[in-house]
Amino acid sequence: MMRYAFLMFSILSLIACNQDQDITLEIGEDFISSETQVFHIDTISTTVSTFKFDSLDVASANRLLIGNYDDPVFGKTKSKSFMQLVNFSRLDLINNDAVFDSIVLILNYDHYFYNDTIPSQRFNVYQVNQTIKPDEISYYNTTDFEVFPTPIGSHDFRPQPRDNDSIRIKLNDNFGSELLTKIVDNDITTTEEFLDDYEGFMVEGTDENTCILGFNTSSLLRLYYTIPNEADDDEFTIDFTINTDNTFNQTTNDPENTYFESLTDEEISIPSSLTDNAAYAQAGNGIALKVDIPYIERIADINGEGLIIDADLKITLRKNSDSELLHTRDSLQVFVMNQNGEILNPLFDSSGTAFGILEDNSETSPEFGEKIYSISVKEFLTQKLEDITSQDLFLAIYPARFNTTVDRYIFNGELAPDDEKIKLELTYLIYDDE
Repeated sequence: MMRYAFLMFSILSLIACNQDQDITLEIGEDFISSETQVFHIDTISTTVSTFKFDSLDVASANRLLIGNYDDPVFGKTKSKSFMQLVNFSRLDLINNDAVFDSIVLILNYDHYFYNDTIPSQRFNVYQVNQTIKPDEISYYNTTDFEVFPTPIGSHDFRPQPRDNDSIRIKLNDNFGSELLTKIVDNDITTTEEFLDDYEGFMVEGTDENTCILGFNTSSLLRLYYTIPNEADDDEFTIDFTINTDNTFNQTTNDPENTYFESLTDEEISIPSSLTDNAAYAQAGNGIALKVDIPYIERIADINGEGLIIDADLKITLRKNSDSELLHTRDSLQVFVMNQNGEILNPLFDSSGTAFGILEDNSETSPEFGEKIYSISVKEFLTQKLEDITSQDLFLAIYPARFNTTVDRYIFNGELAPDDEKIKLELTYLIYDDE
């Protein structure tokens, strides 16, 4: 009752009738002839917490995401790529005199990186010893396959994702020589026969790595060979390309000694009051925000017939929580979910799917450059007001490209200072107060 009384007091004390506001509505003659009032409200209770999805659908990857790094807030984040390789050339036409030269996994940068790329990194390549196929209907960030314990290739390098086009990981000569022998002997003449012996590959970083790197799915395995007595000893190649249908990233984080240790089920959420008055999101491993607007239906207690004209949820990124190395993006995905943590549908607004869009506030806050994301929630709140079964619905907010990045966000909660906390700004119109 105390929260209800405070809400109604806040609404009534913040009424502002704006006669100059241009409002276009399709309501009819009764509305036109009636006396209207416009309420501008920014004190409706809004709470935010952090939860974690049990799994994320990561099928049909358009990026290989490989590496590790330690985060003081999110813990150790790891990503490794499982990939299936195929070849559609006429392997049965390879010259019987072919002599093995070398075999290399070529990973083409796509310029994505996260955290510190200055130190040397190490990647290891393993053969998968299970058929790569989806769990039930898809691949998830929890999907895993057994690999042979000894890597078939390792590579130490200093990443230059902005300047170089690729890294080349030389694989074991015995592995490459055996593969070429099978091709020359016609034991492998088709992709199907290749997959019988080479079911898949996995690439991962080591615990000492300091960054996660993105690579194009145009990356490939290239086998080099020569033909003795050919003019100039020309070098020939056989390429095995990535089958994106059976390639995915497994991204995880170790929550030990972080706020997220207790997030063992997606029905569990931690209020921002218990996490340094902040809420968190991280792509790749499913950490996300849960937003609740628990008392919005009480706005209907204002005398008269009314409707929501506009409603924007404002979420502020915590100052200094992002940087060039731990960068954030200008949009967020927003979904509607139920009390069990199940996603029901994307959030919609009048123009279609709604996103959290980074506001341009360089003029209003040039010194501090606060990053504020604005989300149109008019349709969502209208649904909650009109449909009693919608009361137990929440908003789930997490990074765009959740299955191909490890972008992380730290947002201010509802107990932050007034100019930084999560806030609902709502315009409510009364068009018949009799």
